[in-house]
Amino acid sequence: MKFAVLSDLHIQYENPVCRLDEYYETVCRKLEWVRETIGWDTPLLIAGDIFDTGKPRNLLKMHGDVCRVLDGCKTIYGNHDLSFRADSYLQETAYAALDRAIHCHMDRVVDFGEYEIHPFNFGHEIEHERSVYGKPMIAISHQFVYKEKPPFDAGVQALHLLTKFPEYAIILTGDNHQHFSEIYDGRLLLNNGSLMRMTSAQRIYQPVVTVIDGDKVTEIPIPIVYDMVTDRHIVYNNDKILSRDTMLAYMELVRNADNETYDFTSNLLHKILDMPDSMTKSLLMEIYEELKEEV
Repeated sequence: MKFAVLSDLHIQYENPVCRLDEYYETVCRKLEWVRETIGWDTPLLIAGDIFDTGKPRNLLKMHGDVCRVLDGCKTIYGNHDLSFRADSYLQETAYAALDRAIHCHMDRVVDFGEYEIHPFNFGHEIEHERSVYGKPMIAISHQFVYKEKPPFDAGVQALHLLTKFPEYAIILTGDNHQHFSEIYDGRLLLNNGSLMRMTSAQRIYQPVVTVIDGDKVTEIPIPIVYDMVTDRHIVYNNDKILSRDTMLAYMELVRNADNETYDFTSNLLHKILDMPDSMTKSLLMEIYEELKEEV
């Protein structure tokens, strides 16, 4: 049986600070490319975080496009799909509105062709379960899974899940935005990673859609434009901090200068005019003008 896997779409109408394109248009375009590439009739499983927030603004503007590109998909909800990360608020979320429109949500065991899917939505870690339909079992979960060394004191290692839950032929996970897979005793754990590059740390990250067809697993790279993700906001912030520190150092130097010819503001202007750094010079000139007015 052939089917495909995605995770962590993080659909939103607002632009992440690292992105230079129109984020919402890009995510819809990528999803349409995925559906056309794998075939619109190929079942697509998505392991949570369909939306970036439980109640995104401009939902009405997003709803039609999202329903179209996700029609026929099967999903679970992730932590970002919930308001306050609590499933008691599920019915008021964008995720629930999407489910009411295209019936995508899995909250119980699903007969899935040659398989049966056991969903574990956010807040419900994978558990031991028995087959309902007598078919190979797929567990799909939105919980933090790592491949090797844990980045912090949370989550679970992929190999641990494969050894602990031998009843599942395939385990699909979301939440960790990095793509990786693990095979143990002929069984597969796949963490497909995020569809979009959400931060500047993912500038060189290559998103993929994974197609599983029997024993064959194919990773299909999703086209990206590398220059659409930038770290310039980080560089600017670092430069701003450096300029502020430099400014304070110059002000202290001018204040303590042994020069009877100039008063403090005159000394400050003298130092500013000799500065090579334009950002620091601009900040200091603003302070100089304010000081001059007070004098």
